[in-house]
Amino acid sequence: MRPIVLGMIVLGMSWAVPSLAYPTRHPDHAGKLLPVSTAAKVDFPAIVARFGQIGGPDVARAAETDWTAPTAERRAEYVRVCVPFYRRSPADPDRMRRMPRRDDTAFHFNGPGNEQGRMDVRPMLGRVRCPVPVMAGAHDPLVPSAVSEALVAALPSRRAHFEGFAESGHDLFGNELERAFSDLREFIAAA
Repeated sequence: MRPIVLGMIVLGMSWAVPSLAYPTRHPDHAGKLLPVSTAAKVDFPAIVARFGQIGGPDVARAAETDWTAPTAERRAEYVRVCVPFYRRSPADPDRMRRMPRRDDTAFHFNGPGNEQGRMDVRPMLGRVRCPVPVMAGAHDPLVPSAVSEALVAALPSRRAHFEGFAESGHDLFGNELERAFSDLREFIAAA
């Protein structure tokens, strides 16, 4: 049995890019690829625009300053102002305090001029040979619809399809838990 690879963005692209790059480097090894709320390339202007659409200009400004030139102060403001828009339904208010963070690492990684801004696995995705359902929330500020569509477009058409979640933001499992798990189980069980 070949491995099934799940890739999700968690406050950046740290888990997403390796999951997308893996089946391009080892195309005969991965059995299935499950990108959830994942981007093949971060689109900073699209992120800022989406935050503006769902939260207004102050939210867009907080997103732009943190994503383009992160500092400890900007990150704290981003978490306070922008993270609540990751979900359509209220999240546990203590969630971010329980989540381990390494802001010093993130400041070197995040931003258009840093590694995150340079990563782009789209040119390699044509080598993917396994099935790929791209799962994304319609209200996701980190992976706006156009970014999900770009991921699907970069994959071989006979391998990829889009699974949109109309009531979800970035956290499919927090907004549409039953459907997300049902879709995952169905895809994993399929031949």
